[in-house]
Amino acid sequence: MQNLLTSSQLAILSGDFDTVFTTMCRGKTVTVVKEPLKTTVSSPITQNNVFGFGEMQANSVYDYTPVTGVFPAFIIYPRDYQTSLNSEIDIRVGSEPIKIKVQQDCRDFIYNGRTLHLIADNKTFYLDGEARLQLFLNGNYYFFNLKETK
Repeated sequence: MQNLLTSSQLAILSGDFDTVFTTMCRGKTVTVVKEPLKTTVSSPITQNNVFGFGEMQANSVYDYTPVTGVFPAFIIYPRDYQTSLNSEIDIRVGSEPIKIKVQQDCRDFIYNGRTLHLIADNKTFYLDGEARLQLFLNGNYYFFNLKETK
């Protein structure tokens, strides 16, 4: 079965859709925070101790290196999303979840290892469920549901 569009036309339309995605992001990014890498700075050192009590070892010292990635994302808030009901009670209300639309590289980074949380619009979110794939011509885009942390 033949396609309605040639491969060069598909490439042009896919590039245009990437441009639309970038434009709709309006420079907004999502920072994906992963579990930090644990490296040993110093190994246990044996010290001379009192005879008969065995050798005591010093505890190992670890260094934690943060692992983050910054990706363009289209953040979708529901229409009925409110930041708070009143000044005393900080409750988030919305019938629909907050969503982000990301490209393949961000999805791969999220699924590679343990993701702690995401930061977007100066708010912290955690993932609520799996990614949903949206196919358009040659482009793969993914939707994630988010829940805001307090």
